[in-house]
Amino acid sequence: MQPSGPGYYTVKRGDSLYRIALDNGQDHRDIAAWNNIANINAIKEGQVLRIAPAQTGGSIRCRDCKSSFYRAYR
Repeated sequence: MQPSGPGYYTVKRGDSLYRIALDNGQDHRDIAAWNNIANINAIKEGQVLRIAPAQTGGSIRCRDCKSSFYRAYR
């Protein structure tokens, strides 16, 4: 069973990881990391991507974080 709902996105024809990230207020490098994607040009139509960080219940403790999520919620 594929995850769906808030925090996930199903890749459509013509999508790029960069555009998906921009449209969802994230950094493409974060989305690549959350989905174990080494080549950002290798996403496929129908692939389900995590587009938000996993909820861990902990606080963010990163002084040098560059992600848009960190900048938005610090």
